Amino acid sequence: MMSSVTTTSGRYWDVTQLSEDLGVPKTWIYDRTRNDGPGVIPHLKFGKYVRFDPESDAFQQWLKDHEFGVGSGLNDQPALQAIDIRRRK
Repeated sequence: MMSSVTTTSGRYWDVTQLSEDLGVPKTWIYDRTRNDGPGVIPHLKFGKYVRFDPESDAFQQWLKDHEFGVGSGLNDQPALQAIDIRRRK
């Protein structure tokens, strides 16, 4: 049996929502959904539509993998701040 097609907060994000939250162009997001391999943003495709589940373990790990300088003493701020998923409800 297939699981529900919603996140805990009730919906997936589209490219526009993710690009706004990360502060990057939509083309940057699309580029990271077209290829396989390191750096690909975990996503779902429904035909031509790309969606993201910000609550998924894979997506959260992708964010963690892109943090810079955390605990290094050089820069204790992550390059990508964790997305506040509660804001989208």
